[in-house]
Amino acid sequence: MRFFWDSYLKPAAVIIAVFVFAGLLALPEKKLLKSYNPDAVDMPSLKSTTGGGMLFGLLGGYRSLIADFVWIKSHIEWERKDLAGCMSSIELATSIDPNMITFWTQGASMIAFDTPHWLYQQIPEEQRTPERLRMFKQRQGETAIKFLDRGLEIFPDNYDMLVQKGQVAIGIDDYALAEECFAKAASAPDAFRREKRIYASLLMKNGKYKAALEEYKKIFSELEPDSPLIPVLKGEIADAEAMVEKTK
Repeated sequence: MRFFWDSYLKPAAVIIAVFVFAGLLALPEKKLLKSYNPDAVDMPSLKSTTGGGMLFGLLGGYRSLIADFVWIKSHIEWERKDLAGCMSSIELATSIDPNMITFWTQGASMIAFDTPHWLYQQIPEEQRTPERLRMFKQRQGETAIKFLDRGLEIFPDNYDMLVQKGQVAIGIDDYALAEECFAKAASAPDAFRREKRIYASLLMKNGKYKAALEEYKKIFSELEPDSPLIPVLKGEIADAEAMVEKTK
């Protein structure tokens, strides 16, 4: 009986107890968000609820497991379009285990690209205009960027977080910030071709035609002889060359 307790019941009891405690820590943020008025100018500022390392010390070796439980909970709340539950769970998961990069990137994606539509659905139908939706996208995009910045403080120049931040910036038409993010991502030794092309396109968008042309040519030089991107890159190079000539 002692073996059964030590091997099975005790760990399960600890997990349940800590998970309940972790849920209680998320309640202040959840309450704040539940009282949020979509017509307010700013989204409530969420902060880590695990100050002082209190929760970390209690979790011990169960930290990653509990963080996974909380993350699963955030996905359940995402499926329900529960703004308060989803965002508070995202905050808590990253607080418990900030080393999980996917918590930061997927969390930012949910905040930036999904929650604006939830907020939009909360307002009266007669107020649902394209401008209101743009406002929600702008505000939630800025919230997601601040969220990612906290992750980047822990993991400076993390490739996945930089790419996600750049994508969020594109979503709110902040092309200067997007260019900055993709410049860092594209310069990584193992950068993907897609991110390099996005960086080049952002240089074009921001009027830096000569730099964009250099990037396109660099990408082209790395293509395989039978790559289906060859005609695409040739077209992009031609466009960049035309803009360089036009702005001389």
